[in-house]
This record gives sequence, C-alpha cells and structure tokens, in this order.
Amino acid sequence: MGTEAATSCISKLFELLQVHRFVMSRICTVNGTEAHMYSYGTPGVLLRKNILHEWWNHMVSLQENTFPVEASVVSPNLSNSGTGIALGLREEKTMVADVGLTSSLSKNLLGSYLHSLEQVNRRLPLAQAAVGTCFQFHQTESEDNSSPQHPLLSQGLYQTHLVHHYYCAPGSASQNFDHWLSLRLRWWRQFSSKPSQFVTSNNDVPNGKTSSSIEYKFPWGQSTIETVCNHGDHDIKQLEEQSGINHQARASRKMVYPHVIECQTSLEDAMAAFLADAFQEKQTFSTNKTIKQNGARMVLQFHPHLAPYNVSMVNTGSKSRELRLITTHWCQELREAGLRVLDTADVSLTQEAQFKRYKSQHT
Repeated sequence: MGTEAATSCISKLFELLQVHRFVMSRICTVNGTEAHMYSYGTPGVLLRKNILHEWWNHMVSLQENTFPVEASVVSPNLSNSGTGIALGLREEKTMVADVGLTSSLSKNLLGSYLHSLEQVNRRLPLAQAAVGTCFQFHQTESEDNSSPQHPLLSQGLYQTHLVHHYYCAPGSASQNFDHWLSLRLRWWRQFSSKPSQFVTSNNDVPNGKTSSSIEYKFPWGQSTIETVCNHGDHDIKQLEEQSGINHQARASRKMVYPHVIECQTSLEDAMAAFLADAFQEKQTFSTNKTIKQNGARMVLQFHPHLAPYNVSMVNTGSKSRELRLITTHWCQELREAGLRVLDTADVSLTQEAQFKRYKSQHT
C-alpha cells in the first residue's frame, strides 16, 4: 500500500474507532516524556475481554501443567529498569525495599518457578502464564525517527502484557521452540479474515539465544505483535546462584537445568492487529433512486469469537408488544448459551431505522 493510501486508511480507521468509542486517547507527560493514555468504550472493553479470553483458553486452560502467576504492578529492585519512576515500600520490621513500576512480567514468572516445579514433583515439562500491566517510556517521534512503530495503540504509558514460559529439557528445546512458534502463528491466523497478513521473521539476539517474531502486515507497514524466544538455561542458573537453592528439574532419569521458551505479546498489540484486520470499506447499493448510489461504508468485521456482540435484536409491527416478550425470552436464551446479545429494540422506530442505529453505534 502506498504512503497516500496508508495515510487515508489510518485516518478512516481512527475516525471509525473514535466515533464508535472503541478507543480514546490523550497525551500525558511523565518525567518530561510524552506518552499516550488510552481508555476504551464498551465495544473496546468487550473486544479486549474476548481477546484475553481466547489467549487464556489457548495458553492455559487447554495446556497441561500450566500454572497461572499473579503479576504485581510494582516489583522490587527495579529503580534502574528504565521505568523512570522509583517508589519506596515499607515492609515488616521497618525495613525499606526499593521498588519500581513493573516493565516486564518475566521476573514474576521466574520468581514462581520453584513453586511450580514442586507442583509437578520436579518433572519437566511445565509452564507458567501471567497477565499484567507493564509500564513503558518511549522517545517522542521528534527524538527518534529511526524505528517507527505502528500508530495504533502504540506509544502508550503502559500495556497489558500476556506472557507464557515453557520449561523443557535442553535436548528438546529447539523442537519445542519451533512448536510454540507454529502454535502461536496458527492462533493469530485463526481469527483473521486475511491469515497471510500474519508472518514470522527471525531476530538477531546475543548469547546464543534463539528468537523469532510474529508480525502483522498493517496497511502502514509490517510490525511485531509477538516474540517467541528460547532463553536457554541462563535465567535458571542465575536464580540458583542468587538463592543458593537447587533449581534443577528431572528430565527422564537425569537432573538438568531447563531451557525457558517465552511467548510474549500485549493486549494492545493484539487489539491493534485485529482492528486493522477487521477494517473494511464496503460499497452500499440501493434500489431507491433518491439515495446516492455506490457509497462506501466503513465497517469492522470481526471473527465471531472476538466480536463485541454476536447478535442484535430488533422488533416492530402491529404486534410489537407480543414480539417484545418473545425477543426478551430469546435474548435470555442466547445469553445463557454464551452469546453476546445487544437488545436494540425500539417500537417507536421502523425496523430499518433500528438496524441503521445499530450499525452506526456498533459497526
């Protein structure tokens, strides 16, 4: 897509999202650095909830020996982590610990590794997952134009990170890395109307690590939405050195230091990719000569599992009172079946007017 077409697409998509209150943004300044703060209307909240539900179901509920880990918004000894904000936390016995705003969930997961390992009697493989708020500070565009990001939900003050750690034997690490990369790519593609827009690429990383990115081809350029990395056994050995406690796990009949395969994305990156993927311009036609022909209507067509609403109910006619009782019952039945229902019935409007209102409010 050319620069002019990409700019037009961005403008139309942003307008659509703000009109229908998917996303609202304002700029704030923290420690002299500008950052965006995003808020979400009802459609945006429901979209985020559905994405998170699908990720959790895929990475935790359907996986064997996967343990959820609580992620705190603050973490100890992070005053030099790049967050730019340091806090003081008074603990028991009047001791004071330095804490900072969390910028990564990896330490939360690694900190719970031993406890999770004991749950499986120190046998590999096992996994952990965490969802939490991570703060980030970026340079403004005027300060750094060398690495442009996708403009949708980027440059935020904080993001909701979705992180998964898989601990496996060294001998199967390469095979498991390929497995998780393939599994994650299929997850993204299954919710897309244009699966080929999701691709993978290899990253150059130091210390013998292996890393790949899952990227989405946005109209304005290709951008990373998830990273899959094999960290090797360095993190586990470092934990053992710091604590003096044995961190080895059992693989078959041997005790080994497990390799850590990390899958990391954010709710904001996922939301941006699926919003861009759902955006379409549809031509409208009418047999009414008084209506302008071949007009374009901007719409968002989501996968049913991600759509804010699955069903909208309207009713009209001379027996609207009786129909209202029926539609109310149907709405309840559909909700109990797990479908998201929006009841837009208004007997003072025609059926066509009710559908138009639905389309204008919840495209």
